[in-house]
Amino acid sequence: MRRRSLGRCAARRAAAPRRCWSANSHRPPARPTIVAEAAWNPSTTSRLLNRSAKREVSTHELQVAAVVPETEQAVRVRFAVPAGLKGRFDFEPGQYLTLTATIAGEELTRAYSICSLPGEPLEVGIKHLADGRFSGYANRSLAAGDRLPVAEPQGLFTRDPSRLDGVHYLCIAAGSGITPILSITRATL
Repeated sequence: MRRRSLGRCAARRAAAPRRCWSANSHRPPARPTIVAEAAWNPSTTSRLLNRSAKREVSTHELQVAAVVPETEQAVRVRFAVPAGLKGRFDFEPGQYLTLTATIAGEELTRAYSICSLPGEPLEVGIKHLADGRFSGYANRSLAAGDRLPVAEPQGLFTRDPSRLDGVHYLCIAAGSGITPILSITRATL
């Protein structure tokens, strides 16, 4: 009985799995690159700590200006911010709003990312989750003219405008995680 040779690549794989690649490839497989690491440095930490200490966050009752269906399972909720509160609802792309609603006699609070740009009407994206009581309410029942308690914008997942010159950005998002990335990408471009 003749023994079959495992072949050079299989033998290497057994001995050193990371050093072998397909005979059809021209180079070893690329190593993963950590993109976020380059964006983080001591000045970023300092900026975030200073920004988080800026002011207390208050909640204000805002009127829903529109509920716009985006897909079968997601809506964009636009709020009418009164002139006297405009400064309190200034935000940076990537931040979120905390919304509260009384649903079936229970007060529910959820955070949703802002998907609009500064200077545009304040909007959040809400994807309906299978067992999501708040997301179900927002997608099925919330309507223009309704009023909701909304906390002022919060969150540190933002871009650093001082680092934009000559820098390339790659934004990757999926599912409902796309909402803060939309705002960040649109503001950067």
